Amino acid sequence: MVIGIGNPLRGDDGAGYRLARCLQSEERADLKVIATQQLHVELAATVAAAERVLFIDASHGLEPCGRWSSPHVEPLASPGPDWIAGSTLSHQLSPPALLELTKALYQHRPSAWQLLLPGQQWDHSEALSPLTAAAVAAAFPLIEAWSRGDA
Repeated sequence: MVIGIGNPLRGDDGAGYRLARCLQSEERADLKVIATQQLHVELAATVAAAERVLFIDASHGLEPCGRWSSPHVEPLASPGPDWIAGSTLSHQLSPPALLELTKALYQHRPSAWQLLLPGQQWDHSEALSPLTAAAVAAAFPLIEAWSRGDA
């Protein structure tokens, strides 16, 4: 399962959402893809049915000194036993909080990874910055490798 997160009307924030929408258009039977503007409690049941989950989102601060290396898929660590202390369990969750909620409700926490894409422009816009657009393009082969179990 791939979950792309972001607001497509807020520039680079929409990178994960847009990437997921592109993957959805491929209509792959081997890969469930969700495009969402934010993670919410209702996703726990869907996540519980998965064995593996890849969260894709844009992030601030991934390009120190104006430099950026290629994106990479990395394992998503558990937030630990005190995860709920920092969570409001509102309509918006972090990936680790969603995973722990899934485990608490359904006794299953799928293996999880994240793919963070660099973002520079967060204003009202439907356009991605050149840096983020390049990261989105570079992400497709990584997602393909991850879907084959190569991550």
